[in-house]
Amino acid sequence: SLVLIVVAALAAAPIAAAQNLRPPYNARLFHSPLVDALIANITSRMVDPELAQIFGNTLPNPLDTTVYFTPDYYGDGLPDTFVITGDIPAMWLRDALWQVHPYFEYAAAEPEGLGQMLCGVLNRMVQNVLLDHWANAFNRGPTGSPWNASDIRTPPYTPMLWEGKYELDSLASVMFFSAAYFNATGDATPFTANWTAAMGTVVAALRYQQQSTSARLLDAQYSFERLTYTPTDSLWQAIGPAAEPCGLIATAFRPSDDAAALPYNIAGNAFAVVALEGVATLCGSLNSPSVCPAALVAEMTALASEVRAAIARHGVVHVGGFGDVYAYEVDGYGASRLLIDDANVPSLLALPYFGFSASDDPIYVATRAFVLSRANPFFFWGAAGEGVGSPHTGLGAIWPMALSIQALTAAPDADAEVAALLATLKSSTAGLGFMHESFSASNVSDFTRPWFAWANSLFGAVVLD
Repeated sequence: SLVLIVVAALAAAPIAAAQNLRPPYNARLFHSPLVDALIANITSRMVDPELAQIFGNTLPNPLDTTVYFTPDYYGDGLPDTFVITGDIPAMWLRDALWQVHPYFEYAAAEPEGLGQMLCGVLNRMVQNVLLDHWANAFNRGPTGSPWNASDIRTPPYTPMLWEGKYELDSLASVMFFSAAYFNATGDATPFTANWTAAMGTVVAALRYQQQSTSARLLDAQYSFERLTYTPTDSLWQAIGPAAEPCGLIATAFRPSDDAAALPYNIAGNAFAVVALEGVATLCGSLNSPSVCPAALVAEMTALASEVRAAIARHGVVHVGGFGDVYAYEVDGYGASRLLIDDANVPSLLALPYFGFSASDDPIYVATRAFVLSRANPFFFWGAAGEGVGSPHTGLGAIWPMALSIQALTAAPDADAEVAALLATLKSSTAGLGFMHESFSASNVSDFTRPWFAWANSLFGAVVLD
C-alpha cells in the first residue's frame, strides 16, 4: 500500500545525496503533469544536486501521499478532496490549506488537474465547517475520534470528527482558501448555498468569540476539557483564559493545537482580517446576492475593520532594544501580553507571507528582529542551526517550517540570509530527503514527524520563490 511504501522509505537509513524518494508513479495518490514538468525544469537548472533532489521529493509530497481526490463525491457534480497531514490520517483545516497552497499559482494552467483538486479541497472544507465549526480536524468517513474517551466537549463528538479543538485560524483558513481559489482560477462553481451557509456560520462564530469570557459562559456554545498529562492539550475551566472584549477575536487553541496562554492570538487575528477582507472582495467579484447576501458581506467588512483596528490598539507593545512589536497573545485587559512566536502558521514571522503586512513595514521589521533573536524564548540555536521552534515540541527543537517562512519573508536583498537558511534546511533532512516537523538544534538526526507534508510543500515553495 501507499502508506507502507512511504513509511518504509522514511524509516530507511540515510540515503545517498541525490535519490528520488517519490512513490512509484502508479502508487501516487494524485498526478499533476504540470507539477512533474515544473520539477524537471527547476531541478535541471539547480547547481546543488542534493538540494535539487530534496526539492523534487518535497514539492509534490502532498499530491503523492496525502491528497484523496474524488470527482463527484457528494452526487452533486462537485469534486471532493480529503487531505491528510501525512503520518496522521485526518484533515486539519489549517494544514490542508497550507499543504496545497503552493499549487494555487499553477491551477489555472491545469484546470482539470490541480484546479479540480483544489476545488475539491474547498468543498470538503465547507462540509467540515457545516459538520462542526468548533472542530479543527476531521475524518474522511464516520470512523470516530481517538480522543472521544478522554475529551469532555460541547458540542459532543460525532463520528466525522478526529479532534474537537476550536482554533481561530482553522475557520479563517476556509475563508482564506475561498479567496485564494477564486483568485487563482476565476471558477465560481464551488460557491454554492452550502458555501454561503458555511461563511455565515464562520462569521457568527467569530462574533461570538469577540465576547467576554463571562458572556460566553452564559451562552456556552463551546467548551473543551481533556484527561491528559499535557496541560496545553486542555482548557482551563473548559473555556480558557479570561478575555476582556476589545475588538479582537478569542481563540481556545493556537495554530500548533496547543491551548492559548492568553485569549487573543495576534497572528491569528491578523490572518482572520486578511481572510475576511479576501472573501468580501471575492463576493464583489461574484456579484451574486444569493451567494453573497449584502448583510453578510457588510458584516465581514465591518468585522475585518474592527479587528484590524484592535490589533493596532491592543496587539502592539514597546520592547526595549527593538521598539514597537506585535505581541503573540494579549488578554484585552491591557496588563498581560505574551512576547514569543511559534513556528506554526499563522505566526508573527509569517505576517507578510499571508498578506497582513509588507515585509518592510516598521512594526513587522522590529517584530521580525525580536522573533529571530535570543529575546524570543522559542528561538533556539546550536551546532545544527538556529531558528524558531514551538512550545508544541518543547525546548531546543527548531522547525523547518519556520526556516522556510523566514526565507519567504526575507528582504529582497537578503541573499546571504536565504542561502544560510537553505543550507540549514538541506542538512535538517538528516540525509532522508524530506523535511521534518522539528529537529534538535544540536543534532539533525533527532527529529519529530518524518512524514509531515505541510513542511515539505512549504520548502518547495521556498525554492520556487
